[in-house]
Parts: sequence; C-alpha cells; structure tokens
Amino acid sequence: MSVRNSAIGALVSAVGAVLLLAGCSNGTAGGDQSSPSSVVPTVNATAAAPATTVEATGKATPEATTPSPIPSDTGSARWNPCSLPDSAISAAGLSTASKQQLDAQSCRWKSAGQTSELTVVSNTDTAAELKQSGKYVQFSDATLGGRAALQYRAAQDNHKTGCYLTTFTSSGAIVFVVKTLKVQTDDFDSCADVRQFGAALAGYLP
Repeated sequence: MSVRNSAIGALVSAVGAVLLLAGCSNGTAGGDQSSPSSVVPTVNATAAAPATTVEATGKATPEATTPSPIPSDTGSARWNPCSLPDSAISAAGLSTASKQQLDAQSCRWKSAGQTSELTVVSNTDTAAELKQSGKYVQFSDATLGGRAALQYRAAQDNHKTGCYLTTFTSSGAIVFVVKTLKVQTDDFDSCADVRQFGAALAGYLP
C-alpha cells in the first residue's frame, strides 16, 4: 500500500506542476495580452486630409475657401464735390480743365490764372472735432452763401499759404480749402480767396 500511495502522490505533484507552468505562461489571461507600447493607433486618412482639388497638371492642391465679402464704403453715399457743374466752376474763376478727382469725396481745381488751387471736401467732421484736434488754429465765424461757417488755418502753416472754410449740413461737413501757388511773393490772401470761391459755389451745395 505504501508503494501505491507514493505513486499517487508523485502523480498529483506532477499534475500540479503542469498546471502551475500553464498558469505562468498565461499570466495575462483575462487581461490585455499586449503591452501599451505595442499598440499602434489607427488613423482615418480620409478625415485627416484636407479637401483638395486636382489642377490640370495633375497636382493636388488645397481647395480654396471663399473669401469674406469686403464691407462697402458707408461714406460713398455722401455728396461728391466733383459733381459741381463746369459752368459754376468756370464762373467762379476756376479752370475746368484742371479738375482732379482725389477720391469719392474730394475734388480739386486750379484758378484760371494758375495762382491758387481750390479743394472741396465732403466729410463727417464736426466743429468741436476740428477745434479739439490740435491741427487747426485761428478759428473765426463766417458765412457761406447765407449758411453759418467756420474759417481757420492749419497749425503748421506758418506762412499762411492756405485757408479753410467749412459749413455743416445734416449729412456732414463741406470744406473749401484754398492754397496759394504764389510761392515767391507775399501778394496773396488765401482766406479772402477761399471766401470768394465759396460764395461763388455755395448755391450748388446740397
């Protein structure tokens, strides 16, 4: 009997050893058998790639997006000084041939004798803004064709070669600017000139 019991015990021990080895070789069983470093993420190539178009050359290029519309110029509705009729310009002593459209709200003419130039501007300045800007000096009240107006000069104009005459309307300001072209003489009065031109054209203002 002792021999038989010894054989059974040896058999049980051998079976246990086999099970133990099997357990070691499957130690990760029931869990993820791959280590984190061995996991390779998949990439959806279709989703990641930008939209492309193929040019005639066969080269794929990124598809262009539609640009945002450019805002319209809200000031373009203001009065355009270049709309002053040639007959009025000529009657004021200005040369119609010298007309220059500086922008949508600015126009310039030279006097018939080429001694001065007149620029007329339509803008949204107010009297308070002009006085507070520090750009202008020598303000004085004036009239322009029966309208209240403001006369002044540029602060840096030490030789008084220019003069401004501005009247204010419900839609903004209308500015007359005279600059003398008599650079070699003191025989001029730019403020007298701007009042003269302004008076001649006042009836054509909006």
